[in-house]
Amino acid sequence: MSGIAPRRFLVSATHKSSGKTTVAIGLCAALTRRGLAVQPFKKGPDFIDPMWLSAATGRRCRNLDPYIADEDEVAATFVRHAAGADVALVEGNKGLYDGVAIDGSNSNAALARMLGLPVMLVIDARGMTRGVAPLVLGYQAFDRDLRIAGVILNQLGGSRHEAKLRAVIEHYTDIPVLGAVHHDPGLAIVERHLGLMPSNESSEVPRLIADIGAAIERQVDVERLMTLAAEAAPLRAPAGAADGAPDPLEADIRIGVAQDRAFGFYYADDLDALRAAGATLVRFDALADAQLPNVDALFIGGGFPEMHARELEANASLRTRIRNLIDAGGNYVTLTPGAAFFDSVLSFALVRSGRLDIAFLGALEISARGDLANWIIPGRYSPGIGGGMELAQKARRVIVTTTHTTKEGRPKILPACTLPITAKACVDTIITELAVIDVTPQGLRLRELSAGTTRETVKSLTAAPLIVPPDPIPEFS
Repeated sequence: MSGIAPRRFLVSATHKSSGKTTVAIGLCAALTRRGLAVQPFKKGPDFIDPMWLSAATGRRCRNLDPYIADEDEVAATFVRHAAGADVALVEGNKGLYDGVAIDGSNSNAALARMLGLPVMLVIDARGMTRGVAPLVLGYQAFDRDLRIAGVILNQLGGSRHEAKLRAVIEHYTDIPVLGAVHHDPGLAIVERHLGLMPSNESSEVPRLIADIGAAIERQVDVERLMTLAAEAAPLRAPAGAADGAPDPLEADIRIGVAQDRAFGFYYADDLDALRAAGATLVRFDALADAQLPNVDALFIGGGFPEMHARELEANASLRTRIRNLIDAGGNYVTLTPGAAFFDSVLSFALVRSGRLDIAFLGALEISARGDLANWIIPGRYSPGIGGGMELAQKARRVIVTTTHTTKEGRPKILPACTLPITAKACVDTIITELAVIDVTPQGLRLRELSAGTTRETVKSLTAAPLIVPPDPIPEFS
């Protein structure tokens, strides 16, 4: 397709925690150091890996998710943001064939077929020698329509281990070994319960990215990888590839966005959509800034604020100014789960002000505590959707920053779209790892349970009242 990056590929792996993110970061850094414009993408709803890929390339990483968007939407996003880049690198999630659907329709492999991406398969080869051959052959045979262009061996024990693996793969398969990355504790990135440590938390990140890039440059045949990436299959022109701009806001709005070591989880497309709607985004640091910028609204994203609780607690001046902004009629605030620090500052402030014109609803997530259906609403930390709907209905319009609804039976993301304000418009269905819950005029109603989850568990984790039908409830896996 005219204008799209001529070289594009998917970095995937045989299973989760194989080191594909480290390899992807290293490739981004190595290619960027060569003077190439590298546009990174990440499959799935993910904040942390995109932050690392953005830091390695200097370009904002974009999310692609065939589970919550249809093929045309995914292709349109890819084409729009890959245009003008020299290389488009897509990092997968989990294993190449993993996904929620049993038919693999939302797997990394499906995304590679959809976008015509050659696959560079990362294999954690610790403890393996001859057994790597049936592994590679099995991945190749499982889907003959997928092109595994090369393998990158990771976590090798030394040059002897590398030589054995190369000999086996070259003897039994026709897939080239593009690289062999030896185990190096110095390249490890700290992991937490949600994945890697976010890249906004440490001043050492630029050095670590440079070290990872140098290691990949030494141990991966980048030139050959680029040649294979240039052989990507033609990409079908997606329907409606033009930007889907949201409705313009009715007034000029300046939105303060907390971007610091505590708060950094934002989808680039959400921020773009807010700008496209006419909002001016102004960055501030919730840890260091004693004053708020001159703004009408606050957008405080997710992150790990609990890791910086002492600094947040010490910044009493900023907390006071947040309260003052709201009490003075600053009607636009959103938080995401984990930001309970602001609870005492923001509780009910907007309800008291009585001047809510536009409401922001944040993302539905399951927090580290396992809370179900945590909705963070304007001016209030609300553990449950009920309060969010009550407050949102006071507004003339609502902006849904990232949420789920249904479209022909499939969940779908609505990035920063504006909708007429009704409870039905805010969200139709809550979809979590534990349950599917319908939002009805009577309240939340349990529709489906995940296998092994009891209705009592879901009810105990849902802060808002939950209607539990007496009939048997279908299960999903």
